[in-house]
Amino acid sequence: MSELDATADRPGGRSTTFVVVLALVFLTVLGASVGVILAKSKGAGDSNTGAPPFDAASSAPPQATAGASKAPGGGSSGGGYPAAVKDQCPKQTRDATGIANLIAVRSIVTDKSEAWICKSPDNKLFYQGHRRGKPFTAAMSNDSICLSDVTRDGDAYVATNVGNDGATTKYYVGHDYLRITINGRDDSNERAIDRWGD
Repeated sequence: MSELDATADRPGGRSTTFVVVLALVFLTVLGASVGVILAKSKGAGDSNTGAPPFDAASSAPPQATAGASKAPGGGSSGGGYPAAVKDQCPKQTRDATGIANLIAVRSIVTDKSEAWICKSPDNKLFYQGHRRGKPFTAAMSNDSICLSDVTRDGDAYVATNVGNDGATTKYYVGHDYLRITINGRDDSNERAIDRWGD
């Protein structure tokens, strides 16, 4: 028997080393495969179609937070921003538009959402919506939306968002309601639990 044959039969010898290396290679390939599959499945749901940034399961619009005068839950709204206040345009909106002196003309809070209609010194209107209970880290995120296509229709302000897929979403901000339509069909009707403004 040669010296190589004797080493292969000992515990910890070449045959054991070969099995360990083979197992490590197998586990590495398996782990990489699972990682690729998870990355692809996550990426499939992240495509931006231009539709409103809220999940389809909850047809509620993006919302913001404001209770009696301060956002529900109080404190910071995330992202280093102060808590939203119902009678002021959120700092996130002012930062996104580059207009420091936007004023709130209307804000409403529903069980799911909060929305502001803001006006610039030259009377340009903006809509800011945010999903309540979610971080309000930016004017535009998965849980918030800021729109500049805003008109007045009777007692309501109407903000329009045309997505990359051609779908038209309208946000109607009335005195005591928030109504959302997609391509003319009602998607959500929410009653205000708090309101401020004209």
